[in-house]
Amino acid sequence: MITRQLAAYAAGLRFADIPPDVVRATKAVVLDCLGTLLAGTRYPVGERTLAFVHDVAEGGPCTVAGTTVTTSTVTAAFANATIAHCLELDDNYNPANAHIAASPSGVENVHFPDSRS
Repeated sequence: MITRQLAAYAAGLRFADIPPDVVRATKAVVLDCLGTLLAGTRYPVGERTLAFVHDVAEGGPCTVAGTTVTTSTVTAAFANATIAHCLELDDNYNPANAHIAASPSGVENVHFPDSRS
């Protein structure tokens, strides 16, 4: 039931409804994630992950940071999230002990077959 409620809330949410401080904080989290993701491509875990993506090179609608190879949604989400987290520089939400920015690195790779986004 909670999933349906969250989905209904998200589906009805308009950008104008989001408080400015939440927009600012979200932008900071996204920029932080992108920074750690790009930095991670230059370190051993990132390099190995990129090598894996090149080896798989399955084609698809998604890319991985630091490459031009196209791949599946699953592979791109795995690679981007792995690389974004590999340096342990991502932010941390202490009450949950969670890295909240690692999740969006897979979200941008979601593909909607009916062209909705």
